Amino acid sequence: MNGESVEELRKRVEAERRVLEELEAKLRRTERAEWDRIWFPQGFYTAYYVLSGMVLGVIASWLTLILNVAGAPLLGEEPLKLLRVYSTMLGGARTIESAGPVILLFALGVHTLTGAVCGAPIHVVYSRFFMGQGLLKRLFTGLWLGAVMWLVNFYGVISWLQPLLLGEETSYIVQNVPVWVAALTHVAFTEIVLLLQPLAVFNARNYPVPAEAARGAGGG
Repeated sequence: MNGESVEELRKRVEAERRVLEELEAKLRRTERAEWDRIWFPQGFYTAYYVLSGMVLGVIASWLTLILNVAGAPLLGEEPLKLLRVYSTMLGGARTIESAGPVILLFALGVHTLTGAVCGAPIHVVYSRFFMGQGLLKRLFTGLWLGAVMWLVNFYGVISWLQPLLLGEETSYIVQNVPVWVAALTHVAFTEIVLLLQPLAVFNARNYPVPAEAARGAGGG
């Protein structure tokens, strides 16, 4: 015995406990900071925005297709004409009047794949340079991005790629889709991607972390 009273010993125990708790809190904060450094991206998470943009692009492609199918009868056209036109990408003129299920499924696949390919760069560009815009600015950005995408897709890619693939002199898609329909479809697609964009913003804090690191989140 060193002559310390029970009360003094209790005070020493409490003091040591507080020191231990502070050390444990510091350890948890250090573990969490190390986890943040390893996992949380330090800059713009390009890979995430590419993949999420592809998902948004697929959704937007289906919605624009529904709009085209619903609007075609108002213009005196067959509801599935746009899909048949898309089927000419690899099938040529012989598929443009076909209503066979295989042809239409192939065209739907082309349309969906195109949506994914186009959705990724739009989502990346908007999220990298324009994120945080209000609704009106977002709609205006979607307008000019959609116009740019239409020009690139129709006259920068399809106009030469389809004839190259088919060994023909002309592009059936460019030839059979009215300019205003093509432009409006691309703008609608882009607007949908941008309206859905807030749902695909990366926030690493929403993702699970190891239990030990998570316990440190609220430490001191």
